[in-house]
Amino acid sequence: MRILRLNLKRKWWEQIRDGEKTIELRRATEFWRKRLIGREYDEIHLCLGYPKSGDESRTLRRKWRMVAKEMVIHEEFGPEPVEVFCIDVGCAA
Repeated sequence: MRILRLNLKRKWWEQIRDGEKTIELRRATEFWRKRLIGREYDEIHLCLGYPKSGDESRTLRRKWRMVAKEMVIHEEFGPEPVEVFCIDVGCAA
């Protein structure tokens, strides 16, 4: 199974868990380009921090649906617009 693993801060993880947040953002760096552009995954695992192996209570599983690129202003990236990848995390696996 091809899995994209994303480690998140508690604030963002809880918003995704509660259904308030359906898009996860990653800055459009070379690191993320290699992992997202032209790639397909079976699932996305959203982890609260860096949980111990086997700690499923801190992992949300989502279906891989899509990734898009946009320019955004977001508190996590500072006051200037930045290019980000938008990863759909709204559909549970």
